[in-house]
Amino acid sequence: MEHAWIARSVRPIVAGYVAAVFVVFMALAYFVFHSPDAVKALFLTAIGAVASVAPGILGRVEYRLTADGLARRPLADKKPREFKEIFRWDGLSHMVPTGSGFKYYKKMNEPKPLVRFFKSHFSARYSGELHVEQSDRARVRALIDQRGVPMLRPSRSVDASSGHPSV
Repeated sequence: MEHAWIARSVRPIVAGYVAAVFVVFMALAYFVFHSPDAVKALFLTAIGAVASVAPGILGRVEYRLTADGLARRPLADKKPREFKEIFRWDGLSHMVPTGSGFKYYKKMNEPKPLVRFFKSHFSARYSGELHVEQSDRARVRALIDQRGVPMLRPSRSVDASSGHPSV
């Protein structure tokens, strides 16, 4: 094992984003439509929406970076589960830094660009997000760089079949 860390499943700021959306709609309902009943309904819905995000914020995931690749498991107080492999180093196309860690893309041999796009952006089989807390991010980035995995800026488009930037 090269490095292990624990991260949240959902960043706490997501609850703030959800609440902000409902506040905007409540203001719209109050000032534009003059409907106190709509404001009350939106307020109750906002409480439910924020409460539904809470388990993700409170839940934590344990990650383990090894010479073979990356594995994870839910952090449990009682009986810990087995680690589940997320990816192997030799199967990665590239990674992209995000606000909560890294997004990884696996290699695929798909000649059709539209199918490749859908597989790489909407299929959990070919891509996913790796959550890393701010304190561990530099160490994880250094280990990824040691493996020679291309790290691309979020704004660049990438050809998922070859792992090279597309023009």
